[in-house]
Amino acid sequence: MSTTLALDASKGLFLSPALLELAQWNDAESVSVEIGDGRIVVTPVVEKDAQKVQLIRKRGRMVIEGLGASSDADVIASIKAGRDQHDNGVMQDLGA
Repeated sequence: MSTTLALDASKGLFLSPALLELAQWNDAESVSVEIGDGRIVVTPVVEKDAQKVQLIRKRGRMVIEGLGASSDADVIASIKAGRDQHDNGVMQDLGA
């Protein structure tokens, strides 16, 4: 499905409840936004998918810290989230 959405006066984008339902985003509590190559990709974030591991800095090194039992997928998701957070910080530092 493809649709065109108008930006409001403040250049904001509104996703209607009907559109969210069509996309099966009923349980989404927030969204993840990726920007690149002239595109904006919005992905739902559902609390039940919250990561069981997190990437933190200890003694100057990035370390994966578990919050309970972790699967390979949880570890990979944590690494990707840490990388994205780092990349976003770098882009902000560069003024992009």
